[in-house]
Amino acid sequence: VKIGCYHIDSGESFDRFADAQDLADTYRASGVPAFPAYVSGEYRVRIEHYSSGEYAASGIASLSLSGASVVSPSGTCITVVSTATGEILFEFDCGTSSNLAVMPSRGEVDRPLTWFKGYKYCGGFEYKRFNGNNVTVINFVGMQDYVKGVIPYEMNPSWPVEALKAQALCAKTYAVSNLNKYASYGFDVNATVDCQVYRGANTATANSDRAVDETDGQFITYNGAYISAVYHSSNGGSTESAVNVWGRDYAYLRAVTDNFEDLTKASYGTWKFELTKSQLRQILVEKGYSPATVTDAYIEEYTPAGNVYKLRSEEHTSELQS
Repeated sequence: VKIGCYHIDSGESFDRFADAQDLADTYRASGVPAFPAYVSGEYRVRIEHYSSGEYAASGIASLSLSGASVVSPSGTCITVVSTATGEILFEFDCGTSSNLAVMPSRGEVDRPLTWFKGYKYCGGFEYKRFNGNNVTVINFVGMQDYVKGVIPYEMNPSWPVEALKAQALCAKTYAVSNLNKYASYGFDVNATVDCQVYRGANTATANSDRAVDETDGQFITYNGAYISAVYHSSNGGSTESAVNVWGRDYAYLRAVTDNFEDLTKASYGTWKFELTKSQLRQILVEKGYSPATVTDAYIEEYTPAGNVYKLRSEEHTSELQS
């Protein structure tokens, strides 16, 4: 269903949602599609939807609406539409001063779930638009329910519960040590492998939920502080010391040989990445260097774990002749 972003504003404002809803119901009872809207701190009633301002103006004339006006599209407006019917239920537009939030009603359900893009989530939701861009959907959820939505996507939920407990401790500790990582966007961590995969309750099992419940209140600490609980799906047969990756030394993140990983079955257990000479030069430029044309590169130093630590490049400067 395509929804036009132009509407007719009835010209009336209200302090209460119920009053705006009553007027919208009156319009609908007479066959005119209408819905309540919350705009810049007050409730209003908007009518129909149109693909242009001209069509909306024609609608005012055909409906004989005195005091009504055309509402133009906004870069921060959120329109709530019924998925089943395409009917507009509500609009929210308060600029950047506040955002639309939804908290599902518990009713007779102890743990209500909300669908979003095929996945079910606990907690509430906030919807933000950064000046006309796509909608940013933020899930506000407690730590236990959050981790229950991580475990089945970072480890097979049918694995032994003690393994799942270890994963739960890593996931919780990673989350709490990365609070405010994306504060500029209004949330703590994202739902991808950039942080850790979080897709809600779809594939959670009694086994995976048990692992989270039995580690409730537990985290991994070192010298009284939460550790940086990074983890991976594959390590190529060995981890690497953090100081060689991020430049910061952690006593608990050192290179360790892994004799249990089957590199023939592991995702990305063995992989190859190629760089062209021009890409090498661009990397150097981004690091603040001013290289000439890169003609060759070779490994100068390895880490104790056997990973490349330092490359040396050979450069060529061409001379111009007049």
